[in-house]
Amino acid sequence: KDEVGMLADSFQQTVSHLQKYINYINGLAYRDALTGVKNKTAYQETIANLEERTRTGRPEFAMIVFDINNLKIINDTLGHDFGDILIIDSCKLICKVFKRSPVYRIGGDEFAVILTDVWPDEAREGLKVLAVGMEEYSRGCSFDASVAAGIAFYDPGMDAGLDNTLSRADADMYSNKREMKQ
Repeated sequence: KDEVGMLADSFQQTVSHLQKYINYINGLAYRDALTGVKNKTAYQETIANLEERTRTGRPEFAMIVFDINNLKIINDTLGHDFGDILIIDSCKLICKVFKRSPVYRIGGDEFAVILTDVWPDEAREGLKVLAVGMEEYSRGCSFDASVAAGIAFYDPGMDAGLDNTLSRADADMYSNKREMKQ
């Protein structure tokens, strides 16, 4: 309990407080405020890391992109609070279905999941479970709640980079969106 000991204790407390503050700031920087999932900044860093892995190895992964259907109409007719609830609830369902993979909110009503160590059949089954979950959710709403989804598995023979994989996932999602409108 001499002066050096007290100074060491004080220094240790300062380090502990700084670490907590750094963790808090990182949480703000990489988490979406509305949903609590990872945000676009975290997504872009993950994509950069995956891009590097594609140059140095043969990683196996898939990208799934999601878009909430009719959010603008819901916001315009029922208000932004209902739109926010739909975003949050859709995100919760995506997180539940793909609980072993990170979920990113990459736009207002757009989400992405990057799957690793998942077989294609398992991933496609997850998309079916999500669709059924959204149908059940929609029954309890005064509006049609649905989420369009598209998936693409990274293929080094087909994809020059992750942009190609993402483009294929996007095209699949827009195809799904068109099917849902019929």
